[in-house]
Amino acid sequence: MNATADAPAAAGETWITETFKDGTIIHYWGDPEAYEWFDDFEQDEPEGENPEPQEEENRREHTSRQRTKDKTSQFQGRWPDEYETLPEMEFWEKDGVLPRFPEGAIEIMYADFGCHKTNTILTMVLDAALKRGAKVCYAAGEGSFGVGKLRIPAHCRSRGMKTKDLRGKFRIVPAVPLLADDRQVREFIEAQRDLSPNIIVIDTLATATAGEDENGSKISGRITGRRGGSREHSTRS
Repeated sequence: MNATADAPAAAGETWITETFKDGTIIHYWGDPEAYEWFDDFEQDEPEGENPEPQEEENRREHTSRQRTKDKTSQFQGRWPDEYETLPEMEFWEKDGVLPRFPEGAIEIMYADFGCHKTNTILTMVLDAALKRGAKVCYAAGEGSFGVGKLRIPAHCRSRGMKTKDLRGKFRIVPAVPLLADDRQVREFIEAQRDLSPNIIVIDTLATATAGEDENGSKISGRITGRRGGSREHSTRS
């Protein structure tokens, strides 16, 4: 690649100088916050020719630098006044119980037996689906037949609608993945990709953690971890 500082630069480009571990120095016009130009440069390699080992190492080092610049670390801080410019908090329903955060959120509902936990959460997520446009995946590990055959029809009748009106908005899955089983979690995620849900309900946590200590680090990490799992793959809207 030949370049001179006197050559005209494209919009947004600056004259960049880089020094590598072996002392090699390269100059080029480019965007210091991007690395796409490097992908193009790699595609221009003549077929059948392999770059010298040191040249290849330099390229990898440069790409790594640019990708590091391009990504914003999850640990990048904000000043308190910067939060004032962020959008107001939003929720999926009027009572402000189901948060609609850009980074997603995890909630655990608990109450004594017979306190109508299932009907309460069904009311909330149906409101989110019908009034706010959310797509809901309801994984019923206990009593899925009763949820689909009795509870959902009753909720629909009270709203003056048919169960078929929930197509594309609300789906019942008659099983929950074991959160400690990577294979089951991946299978669950893949099965819901066509729906791309905004809200995923796991009913119940005890079923999803069968045989595991709910308070143990392994399970608690799966539930609250920011990366990976169904939380990362559900749609953030």
